[in-house]
Amino acid sequence: MDDTLLQIELDKKLYEPGEFVTGAVRLKTRVPLNLTKLILVLSKERIIDVCNLRVDTVKSGERCRDESNIYEHKFNLFENLDVGQDLSCGSHVFPFRFSLRASDNSSTDIRGIYFDYLVNIKNSYKLTCNMFLAGTHEPLFDVNIEIQVIDRIEKDTEFKINVELSSILCLFYKSYTIYFKLNRSLFFAGDQLILDIDFQRMKKHVKEIECNVYEILSVSSRSINFIRTRYIIGGVAQQKGKGYTVELRIPSTSASSVSENEFNLKTVMFLTIYMHKSSPIKIKKYIQVVKKPFEMPQIDYLDVLDGEIFEEKIFIVS
Repeated sequence: MDDTLLQIELDKKLYEPGEFVTGAVRLKTRVPLNLTKLILVLSKERIIDVCNLRVDTVKSGERCRDESNIYEHKFNLFENLDVGQDLSCGSHVFPFRFSLRASDNSSTDIRGIYFDYLVNIKNSYKLTCNMFLAGTHEPLFDVNIEIQVIDRIEKDTEFKINVELSSILCLFYKSYTIYFKLNRSLFFAGDQLILDIDFQRMKKHVKEIECNVYEILSVSSRSINFIRTRYIIGGVAQQKGKGYTVELRIPSTSASSVSENEFNLKTVMFLTIYMHKSSPIKIKKYIQVVKKPFEMPQIDYLDVLDGEIFEEKIFIVS
């Protein structure tokens, strides 16, 4: 039916666990519809497909594959009890609101080779709207949209450490504070990471600073358990003013950080500060990375007059 268009509109692109999702279903039609009901379906799906690539061990070919629907909630967004009453032509809006589970974890899509394992892991949240007309038991129209859930954002972009440097004969120690500042608290895949380092009075002791970023993936299932790291980017800090600056570009293929019971992916930045007359200082810092999903643009090909705006429905996700 080219005379009807069904769309889901959300108020945001990213949601944290436990946060309210506010949006609306927009129904555009050039002809009157004998609409009986609109059903919203919120679902969480998970795919775990991991295979051991090594050929020199007894675990050669070991594989774990699990595809499951973690949960599914159905909400009655609209119901017309008067079968004889048609929905008029125009653009009609059906607002809704519900909260995500506080226990929900980040959406992610992890693909690639982690040392000796081929990995395909996906966490996704999908919102679907089904439209039923009079005399039909199956939805005549349906539309779905992916909800991007991320781990809670750590707002603080600054951190510091205290170090002690000894004299040549170790007769006395002197304390210093090193200050670090990231250009943002949340990084999207493809973003530039900038880390400013302020040594203050300690700069004269610094020889070189090396920065490397890794992904750390752990999988724990009934058949496969492993922890693997994968190098993604690295470089050397450059002197800038009174301090040093690290500038790196996070690869666009990096997956979103996630923490589930069965799998966990963290992006970690390792800093090594080489000193002129003492041992290197090593620092580890977790950074939150999010990869935006590919979105197909919603093409609005119907130009109709404004219709009715229905009362907002608030749903509870148990």
